[in-house]
Amino acid sequence: MPINLTSYLNSAGLLETVPEDVLFNIREQSSAGGAQIQLGNVMVSIQPISTGDYFTGRVSREGLSEGAFYTALSNVEYLELELNDGLSSREVEMLERLSTIFINKSGSLLDKIEECSFDVMHAALRGTEESRTCPVTLCEPETGVFMKNALSSDVCSLYEKEALVQLVKTASPHPLSRENIDASMIVSRESCYFDNQSGNFKCVNGNVTYL
Repeated sequence: MPINLTSYLNSAGLLETVPEDVLFNIREQSSAGGAQIQLGNVMVSIQPISTGDYFTGRVSREGLSEGAFYTALSNVEYLELELNDGLSSREVEMLERLSTIFINKSGSLLDKIEECSFDVMHAALRGTEESRTCPVTLCEPETGVFMKNALSSDVCSLYEKEALVQLVKTASPHPLSRENIDASMIVSRESCYFDNQSGNFKCVNGNVTYL
């Protein structure tokens, strides 16, 4: 049965304040397969977007004058904003696309971190205590990962794997350069060596046979 919102239309045919319990019923019906909303002589449909946490509205132009159609679109947008905590369906879809991009990017980055992680105690790293200190935990890592100090730098720092994973999952910037953390910043242990002159770990093209 359609949810009738006609009583909430003003003299111009536009929706005004719709009670929260009515919005709750719309969300419930929509999540269960879609809700039909009656607005005077116009019917609009509300459907869940992807996960069902957000909603989008649709109205058919068939049989409507241009003015009635655009009034219906305004009412659909009003309902979307009310149902989606202030977001239109276009904004929700944009956020979901960005979220998908981030998930894909962070997934490959987390794979690279896993691939390049190693047991620090058994690695017998050369270097000073300071050079073996994680910039995040300020301790020598148990499971370490080397990351460049900046995208264009050949200097690396040793990070605790879980601290680095947390930075990626929270989309935090690089602790030192404040750049976005990129997979190309993660360096394998075999590609790093300790430079006695500078007192830093550095990365090289190809592998080195000692640290």
